[in-house]
Amino acid sequence: MYTAEQTKVLQDQSKDILSQLDNSMAFNDLALLKQVLRFHEYRYYVLNDPLLSDYEYDLLYQCLVKQEAANPDKISPDSPTQRVGSSLNQFFETTPHLVPMLSLDNSYNAEDLQDFD
Repeated sequence: MYTAEQTKVLQDQSKDILSQLDNSMAFNDLALLKQVLRFHEYRYYVLNDPLLSDYEYDLLYQCLVKQEAANPDKISPDSPTQRVGSSLNQFFETTPHLVPMLSLDNSYNAEDLQDFD
């Protein structure tokens, strides 16, 4: 779906956006932000080969959420924030869990995960 050149450009743009984010989570090029997020979703969900950490992806995603909340007229049906899910990947096995694997609320430290356990 993405050529090697497109992958490099989008990866460079991702790092550039991440370096520009400050505490306000402001990044105004929503079209680019959406494109970058869709690229990383493809890498993660389809190829199972992410180029960003979950934390970095979540920063980009939360930036988009915040910008769309401030500018509802900029929300488009194809925005990553508007998706419900994607089709199942046929290459993964179904694994039963003893306890439902519910949201871990974006935990990024061991203490949070231990509390879950």
